[in-house]
Amino acid sequence: MGTSYLEIVERVCRIVRAPDLLRNCVLVVDATGVGTPVVDMFRRAPLECSMLPVTITGGNHQSRGPDGYSVPKRDLVTGLQVLLERDELRMPEELDAGGQLVKELMNMQVKVSESGHDSYGAFRSGEHDDLVLALGLACWARKVVGF
Repeated sequence: MGTSYLEIVERVCRIVRAPDLLRNCVLVVDATGVGTPVVDMFRRAPLECSMLPVTITGGNHQSRGPDGYSVPKRDLVTGLQVLLERDELRMPEELDAGGQLVKELMNMQVKVSESGHDSYGAFRSGEHDDLVLALGLACWARKVVGF
């Protein structure tokens, strides 16, 4: 929060150039909404890794196109739920954003409209689901795409 997109791109480029990650990682980028220009910035940056743009949708099916994947938010959230229920996902206690991630996970809700459409998110004013979606994207990419 409060960090410019340019600073984010520069910081991510430094991280993926770390010896353990250099040319040995995939950057999964949320291309939803304002994410499209950020994806463009990453495409022009000296990443030294592969990039996988993903647009999070309210749809029912994932798809792959020339600009990346489209994935329903439902798949990201329920995928995390399954991993947590199976005890296949654990957070180290020293994780800086661990407390915020747990709070976001606890605030996630599903709403079903009268027409049967489901929506996932933190619906209370001022609540976010950014960390949940970032973790969901990483877990989805690892499982579905094979990274």
